[in-house]
Amino acid sequence: MPDIVDYSWLPPFKNTALLHQKYVQETQSLEQIASELKCSTQTVRKHLKMAGVPIRPLPHLRIPK
Repeated sequence: MPDIVDYSWLPPFKNTALLHQKYVQETQSLEQIASELKCSTQTVRKHLKMAGVPIRPLPHLRIPK
């Protein structure tokens, strides 16, 4: 009988698939994700970076074309 590991106890901000979906596919901001997951924006940013997801620049820091 195979061992089954239950990771459902992990905080959602450690779920890289969820973070990728919200940040990349749904284009939610770090603030929106943090609010929904009940954590800080720094925590969301850290786990996105650990998952290899590039962080978008802040809109007010973008260089105009």
